[in-house]
Amino acid sequence: MELLVRWGESFESFVGGIASAPTANTLMLFRFIIFLMTVLFIAGTGLQFGSLLLSVLFDLSDHFKRDDNHAGFAERLAGVAGGTIALPVIFGLLPLMTIALCYSRVYYGGTALLPAFFLAAAVFCAVAGILARLFCKTVPLRGVRYRSHIAYGIAALMLYLGMYHIYAAGAVLALTPEKWPFVTTSPHQTFLSWNTIFRFKELVVFAVLFAAVTLRIGYFAWPEGEMAKASEEERRFAGFVLGWWGFVFNLAYPAILLLYLINLPPGSIRREMFTVLVATLLLLHPLVMYSFATGRRCVAKRPVASFILVFLVLLLGVTNQTLAESRANVDRLSLLRLEAGEAEKERETVREAKAEEGKKIDGKEVFQRVCSACHKFDARLVGPPLAERIPKYKGKQEELEKFLANPVKKDPAYPPMPKPAVTPDERKAVAEYLLETLAK
Repeated sequence: MELLVRWGESFESFVGGIASAPTANTLMLFRFIIFLMTVLFIAGTGLQFGSLLLSVLFDLSDHFKRDDNHAGFAERLAGVAGGTIALPVIFGLLPLMTIALCYSRVYYGGTALLPAFFLAAAVFCAVAGILARLFCKTVPLRGVRYRSHIAYGIAALMLYLGMYHIYAAGAVLALTPEKWPFVTTSPHQTFLSWNTIFRFKELVVFAVLFAAVTLRIGYFAWPEGEMAKASEEERRFAGFVLGWWGFVFNLAYPAILLLYLINLPPGSIRREMFTVLVATLLLLHPLVMYSFATGRRCVAKRPVASFILVFLVLLLGVTNQTLAESRANVDRLSLLRLEAGEAEKERETVREAKAEEGKKIDGKEVFQRVCSACHKFDARLVGPPLAERIPKYKGKQEELEKFLANPVKKDPAYPPMPKPAVTPDERKAVAEYLLETLAK
């Protein structure tokens, strides 16, 4: 835990060194980015984890009891889970690092442990993605290197579970700002709290549900895809498995979600969350019917509509998390917005001062451009030497400015001085320059 804290503090120091304090607008932007990255993370890693779980299970089943459908199904899902390293990077590593960055700005000065949790989850995700890739690459070698092949898959599953648990702990920590000063000395308050456990279970159950629904598109609604090229028998087997898995986890998800909401910290509960819960249950109703029909008929029923429904359920789940977090941190966010407003005013003052400084007129430049044709400091030109006349105006800058604005003939030995073609600001700058130079 101390290592995580030091890691988080180093990360916050690094971010603070390259970014200024957030403003009210950037606070809102950061929270919106957290919402988007959370959706991307849960959807992407859900597809990877669910595909990997089914692939490992049916790979084991085929090993103990040879079945071409099991083998083909496991191989195709291994390709989804580890076919490319880009999938865990784009849908796991980058979203988690972005979330850590945003949390370090949204709750800066709060607890360094919050972004550290998401950074640690990113590490688990990266290693799990590498192992899933190895699991996929060794599929053709199952006959000679089965133990190492299946070990890669099981190890990747364990790391994905660890990633979800760490992510759940970070998400719950964001709901309990009152525990931030004590969490480093009592880590069990975060890792072993009921809310963290149910949040972890919710993530895992939804991951399998999301994968079971999404994979139906590959088998039944994407003719150009690799899965659609499977034999008719394998496709019916996939429909049977994905339908019943989706059905079971669809029934389990509302119960887990309800337990998660019940165990939320009292300070994070909002009435709107129960409205979102009702909307979630309404969306799950047709989804469970489609899953049941798919499992019974072994052919996906409305796979695209099912995917849209499960994605809407995901959006509602992330919305509930956002509502809970904003309610739990309402006082802290109000203080941050106030501080951000004051910081913005200070920055605006500095910008205005720099702008005024940039507009400052150079008296010497104006003198050289307008006055030097008739005047020199130490010699007569058209007018008298200024070194003889300007010292008389020492401490009388306004009087000198009035003379420059409306010259009056005072010495009959010199012709009358024409009115200089200068602005009031230029006149003031010239007066300051002459007095600083000749009336010290």
